[in-house]
Amino acid sequence: MPLTAMPTDVILVVTAIVAVFCLFAAVLAWGDHQTRSIPSNERPSQRSANVDVVKTLMQRANANDATATTGVRSPDKSTA
Repeated sequence: MPLTAMPTDVILVVTAIVAVFCLFAAVLAWGDHQTRSIPSNERPSQRSANVDVVKTLMQRANANDATATTGVRSPDKSTA
């Protein structure tokens, strides 16, 4: 059984499919790069300081949410 060359139309279809997959991979890589929250040039000590600031802000927001939803502040343990 002699081997024959692949027809041109099949080559074009396969090339188009591979190109679409490559484009999809490039878009995923670009999106992943754009959504990284920590820049690579940031120092580790600066990252931990940023995390501490975010934790403090979240704690304050949670305390404000509890007051806003109930309208009553929780009693302090020191005065109870």
